[in-house]
Parts: sequence; C-alpha cells; structure tokens
Amino acid sequence: MAHGVVAGLVLHDLGFRPEVISVVTTHATDAPFHVPSIYGLLTNYADMTAIDLTLLGAGGKPFYLR
Repeated sequence: MAHGVVAGLVLHDLGFRPEVISVVTTHATDAPFHVPSIYGLLTNYADMTAIDLTLLGAGGKPFYLR
C-alpha cells in the first residue's frame, strides 16, 4: 500500500478535513491520480526532497540527479 494512502487513513482517523486527506493520499509520484491543487504539488515536492536528502545522507544518488 502506498505511503500516501496509509497517511490518508491516519489523517481520516484523526478527523482531518477531506481536502487535506485527498491531497496527502494522492501526493506520491506513483499515485494513480493526483488532486489538481497547489497543495498536492507542494506536498509531492516536499516528499521528493525528503527522499533525496535521505539518499544523499546514505551516500546514494538523489532522484534529482538521475
């Protein structure tokens, strides 16, 4: 299960608004569709930045440079 879906389920259980849940659930690059929202775009890029920083810290090549 994609990490965005898991996060969306947690947010749902915590009572977040549907707009927030839909952005988080569909933000990942491998999501089957994306919410057309600036917040979705920002969440996707924040996620990718976190991944690239983790890769760099582990001595790997970030997606940005692939």
